[in-house]
Amino acid sequence: MHRIAVRENIASPPSLLPLVPLLLCALLASCGDDDTTGPPPGPEPSDLLIETSAQLQACVSGSTPGGALVEICLPAVWNGELVVWAHGYTNPGPDRPPYTPLALPADEASGFGVKDVVRQLGTQATGFYGYAATSYRRNGLVASEAVADLEATASWARAQLEGLALEHGLPVLPVTTLLVGASEGGLSTVLAVEQAAVAALFDGGLALCAPIGDFRRQINWFGDFRILFDYFFAGVMPGSAVEIPDEESVITDANWEATESAIRASLKSDPEATAQFAAVTGVPYDVGDPETLRDATTQILRYSFMGTNDAADVLGGNPFHNLETVYEGSDGDAALNAGVARHEAEGAALATIEETFQTSGMPRLPLVAMHTSRDPVTPMWHMDLYETKNAGAAEAVTAMRVDRFGHCGFSLPELVAGFSQLVLQVDDANLVTSAAVFPDDEMQREFLHLARRSGARPVVIAEPE
Repeated sequence: MHRIAVRENIASPPSLLPLVPLLLCALLASCGDDDTTGPPPGPEPSDLLIETSAQLQACVSGSTPGGALVEICLPAVWNGELVVWAHGYTNPGPDRPPYTPLALPADEASGFGVKDVVRQLGTQATGFYGYAATSYRRNGLVASEAVADLEATASWARAQLEGLALEHGLPVLPVTTLLVGASEGGLSTVLAVEQAAVAALFDGGLALCAPIGDFRRQINWFGDFRILFDYFFAGVMPGSAVEIPDEESVITDANWEATESAIRASLKSDPEATAQFAAVTGVPYDVGDPETLRDATTQILRYSFMGTNDAADVLGGNPFHNLETVYEGSDGDAALNAGVARHEAEGAALATIEETFQTSGMPRLPLVAMHTSRDPVTPMWHMDLYETKNAGAAEAVTAMRVDRFGHCGFSLPELVAGFSQLVLQVDDANLVTSAAVFPDDEMQREFLHLARRSGARPVVIAEPE
């Protein structure tokens, strides 16, 4: 028997209170005596704390048999729909520098907590959305593992809840399972909805700022950027485009802060080299704001610092290749191409990319993809390439482009507008939500404008507090 502590914050409607322990039992997969029958085993949490409020009634944390941490939250008034959050890249670990512990994601996108947004989507009359998330079984570069862990999270939740519903004569829940992911999590989202076995557990996906067009080109984007930075600003970054010294004294968050400061200082101190570097790389930034160039440079190089060795480990060798690449845009392209570092990709790494990280462009479910136009980390061309792949596919992708600098730099109205488009495509109905999801009326108006521009007609209801 699991020990349960219940903390009441705001009383729920009396008619709905009996649902909370039923749903909680389903989440725990063990209320009372052990039962070897029923749905497949899932997380096995202990010492659980259930937080209750008017909207978010029960949150349970545990771990899957594969070792991934998982969290599932259900509202008191549930609409039967579950949002599964796929987080982005996390520093490698815990077995290599910087030894980042496995943890549930911070669940933030552009400063907004995804769980906090999800818990407010809906109304007291229609119900609110449930939320689930996983750490994945390891940090760093993931694809097949992330997809498998997202599958495990969704399958366990659905099996338990459907079994409970049938047992108590309730509607089968959840009616819909929506996968939402950002950056690397957005790639996992797309890979999941493209794979038949995994897609069967979901009803649609929303991919944000994700490298979905060509993952090999994404690797080369990081590699080219690093070798060009080293050419124009030699000695600032440790190691090379294919190897970073991995002693704990080198790859740490603290040492990255020092390296970032050195990068910014180098860009400021040599405007001419900086201009040539920007021209050759083609890095997106706001021309009128030099700080965005420095931001873009450090954002990209951070992946080189933290992820180079991890990528080689995961992929089975160096994936970066530039032996035939011709770089253009400097004041001396001949000298640049003669002096820049050259690297040859290993066949095993390229094979892993093709087998595991490349998308097909053929989603089996409704898919919405959102991207900022000047994303330095996962450039906009990923969206263009995926649309090209998707041409003629049975299930079309809805592409939503936001004219802004930054990686995953979406506003709250934009995020909810993307979600409303997904709801429309999956449910053939418009999102109905409480006005409480928006901090002010201006954001609410912006959301309605953006959603309608994409073809959705959501309804925002002002409910009494």
